[in-house]
Amino acid sequence: MPSQHSGVWSKSESERLVAWMEENQEELRGKQIKWHKLVKEQVCSSEEHITVRRITDKTTNMKRSWKEARAMQQRSGWGVKAEDNETSINEALERRCPFFWRLDEIWGSRPNVTLTGGSESTEIHPKIPSQQPSEISSQRLGDTLPNKANKPSQLGY
Repeated sequence: MPSQHSGVWSKSESERLVAWMEENQEELRGKQIKWHKLVKEQVCSSEEHITVRRITDKTTNMKRSWKEARAMQQRSGWGVKAEDNETSINEALERRCPFFWRLDEIWGSRPNVTLTGGSESTEIHPKIPSQQPSEISSQRLGDTLPNKANKPSQLGY
């Protein structure tokens, strides 16, 4: 009898996918289809309703949600007040992207290297690390706003 599964990933299915990604970060550097097949074989082999295509769709959606939450984290004015605490900030990020901090460890820690120059000269431009929850809570949102006294025209630039 065919599965009557709704197509929505359960929390435990998503949890197993994220756990596999945490344990196999080296695999994530390869072609997506290859590691999606590994997830199917190693994590979801007994679940017929989870196909390689559904794994691809799920990871694409997870990455999109993570990028949106990360962008939200790095800008001010996204509905968190200066008096809000670290817990409410983390809750807002987790609402935008379940597993945000775990995915940030996976995708946020991957080196973003840009090679420039010819074969004789190579420059590496590392990625700027993201803020962690403790750093967010210690910042006042007003501290991120531009200060009129720091305009380039007033600093002699």
